Amino acid sequence: MKVSVAIITSCAVALVRGQAAGYAKCGGQGWTGPTTCVAGYTCIYSNEFYSQCIPCSASTTLTTSTKPATTSTTSTTKPGTTSSTSTTAAPASTATSITGYAKTAGTVFQINGKKTYFAGTNCYWCGFLTNNADVDLVMSHLASSGLKVLRVWGFNDVTTAQGSGSVWYQSFIAGQSPVINTGANGLQRLDYVVQSA
Repeated sequence: MKVSVAIITSCAVALVRGQAAGYAKCGGQGWTGPTTCVAGYTCIYSNEFYSQCIPCSASTTLTTSTKPATTSTTSTTKPGTTSSTSTTAAPASTATSITGYAKTAGTVFQINGKKTYFAGTNCYWCGFLTNNADVDLVMSHLASSGLKVLRVWGFNDVTTAQGSGSVWYQSFIAGQSPVINTGANGLQRLDYVVQSA
């Protein structure tokens, strides 16, 4: 039986130590790194080799295939005694990859599970926009032009203190511990680009 399930992820506050950062890898065959995500993110299965920390507010569709449970019963009767054994095997469930994302298959991209060539563009600056309406406008222009792939970079390291109107993701200021900016002028800007897409 095929079941299409809309997952609206729920998150619990957990310890940050030993957890994968937002958008980091959190699982897959042979993966030995963290398998849980920092607060605000949840680990989403993509394929047998890759799972990724996605924001909890994200809504995704996951298709699963489930086989019905099997039960076998064995009864033995001897004079004066009766014994019965019952075994139930749990339903087998396998998850397939989330659809709608561009993925690679060798040197070819797959979009919606089909090998294809695509028209796409780069938008390294989208994560630096400070107004959500501007991000939404960029996405609407991309959609109206038929583009299905947008490459966004998550970089903006700084080495000096930034003003309140500046977007920055990490700071490496001499004499201070490195800081990852998860605030409104940090990775939340990049999160909004992904959400708007």
